[in-house]
Amino acid sequence: MNIQTIDMAGLDVSTSNETDGFGFKTCQEAVSIFHQFADGRKFDNALEWCCGPGYYGLGIWKTGLVRTVSFNDIAPEAEEVMRITFEDNNIDFPFYLSDNFDNIPKQKFDLIVGNPPHFNVNIPSEDNSIVGTHTYHDDRKMRDLDWEVHKKFYKQVGEYLTDDGSIMLMENWKGSSVETFKSMWEENGLELTKFYSSEDKESRNYYIEVRRNCAII
Repeated sequence: MNIQTIDMAGLDVSTSNETDGFGFKTCQEAVSIFHQFADGRKFDNALEWCCGPGYYGLGIWKTGLVRTVSFNDIAPEAEEVMRITFEDNNIDFPFYLSDNFDNIPKQKFDLIVGNPPHFNVNIPSEDNSIVGTHTYHDDRKMRDLDWEVHKKFYKQVGEYLTDDGSIMLMENWKGSSVETFKSMWEENGLELTKFYSSEDKESRNYYIEVRRNCAII
């Protein structure tokens, strides 16, 4: 694994091709949108799901949206780059090497952010499945076969989300729409509360906030 170090808002962040799912390119926009979604609220205990190099979690912590943040990824490569980032910046946050919440100790998060895999390999993309030098079909950090990662996340997240907690994610129009995830939310007592479509027409990213459905709490 070839590890590089980039400067992100004064932090030395380690990254690699194996871990960066284009998060650095979107981090500034994503963190700004998450602040807009929060509408002045500050959070206590956050988690970055599918963290890769940890851009989003570090970003919301550095900009004061959260007091503390934990990180989760299924890839050992992510654990390695996060360890280096923590050491280089003299910071200490929990990292959980885990398939969704399987290995995360029971606790409550009031904010969960993430840049999860955006593409179901059974659905060919409209631009021949090419993103840079990677194909959607061959890249683990971009691929969510039959949306199993998302389905498992939404099934498990209720055990870890505070009653007033928020889930804020970046998704991509090339791979999904709100309708893709609607049934997952409904089946698990969640609902879409905020939505923003990126002004960057090339990236075609969109952002969602999902919370517990207050009608069934």
